[in-house]
Amino acid sequence: MKKKVRKDNRGLSLVEILIAVAIMSVIISVVGALYTQYIKRSKIHADVASAETILNAVDTAVKEKDVIKEIRTRINAGGGGGVPSTSIKLYANAGNKGPFLLTKDGAQDATSIFESSVNQYMGDGSPEFKYLENNAAYWVVTVDYDMNITVAASDAAGAELNITPSAVAVDPYSKYQ
Repeated sequence: MKKKVRKDNRGLSLVEILIAVAIMSVIISVVGALYTQYIKRSKIHADVASAETILNAVDTAVKEKDVIKEIRTRINAGGGGGVPSTSIKLYANAGNKGPFLLTKDGAQDATSIFESSVNQYMGDGSPEFKYLENNAAYWVVTVDYDMNITVAASDAAGAELNITPSAVAVDPYSKYQ
């Protein structure tokens, strides 16, 4: 007796293949969106960690007696015309891991104990930006008369975005989205 062999094995229909591809594309798009958010958050956290490193270096420097005296003297001298200012700023070009300087033009002040102390504590220079790599130009550190420190990212237009770790909201870079 011979067995009958069914020849119904035609494979998958075009509709079944299209449904499988559609399901896979939905899964890939969801995973891709989650991965993009993960990368964005990790870059933001890296910049905040860099800001914390800068904050710690400046905080250590401003605890030195001579540095406090220099900061207060420079604040009292003001920006010109003998008018006192409210704070002093340090700038660092984040693109080339440069040193922290009192001016944006890249000229080091050989007489500044503050500048040399911060750069000594920073070691390898300023950290690079991870999230704002194309938009940010400088790290900007502001120290006021009472030695309160803020760390900001300055974009090419000069707008400063405060990313001091204690002042950071959930997403400090929301204005760049």
